Amino acid sequence: MRQIPTFFASEDDELVLRQILRHYLDGTLPSVLTAHRDDIERWEREQHEKPLRV
Repeated sequence: MRQIPTFFASEDDELVLRQILRHYLDGTLPSVLTAHRDDIERWEREQHEKPLRV
């Protein structure tokens, strides 16, 4: 089971962009952003349970 990358929870835009760039340059970005269908469905259900801060 994959987890949502923790850097997406950060409110620091620079940190998020830096982490995305780091994974891109390492060649690991696709694996970091790829999720299984059951994970996506679980995240969609959890959205209704816990409001996301924006």
